[in-house]
Amino acid sequence: MARLSNEIIQAEVDRILPILQADFEDCYPLVKRFSNLPMDAGIYALRDRDEILYIGKTSNIRTRFQAGHKCLSDSLIDQRLARDLRIAAASVIPIELARELERIEGRLLLLVRPPYNVLYPTREV
Repeated sequence: MARLSNEIIQAEVDRILPILQADFEDCYPLVKRFSNLPMDAGIYALRDRDEILYIGKTSNIRTRFQAGHKCLSDSLIDQRLARDLRIAAASVIPIELARELERIEGRLLLLVRPPYNVLYPTREV
């Protein structure tokens, strides 16, 4: 299967980055069972009021958090309050783009460098 061009990937990164950097109040608050999150494939960010803490990719944003997430538990252990955490989520709908989540995430990691992401991609993104 052919990879999408770098221009298409960059256009998707350019679309998603402002969603992840949206005002804190415009992001999804933490709720039981994460029923407010979309069930789409996409890129998500755990953030506090001041910064993006973690960026990830998933085939289903809601179930990713329902299954538990280390960045969320780490942030609570770091004594961040649940009311000061939100989730920003950008759905990636066309199947061709959903297949490229790793490349999209990699570029976003290089741009943002969130503190809870341990590894950054070392290969071309």
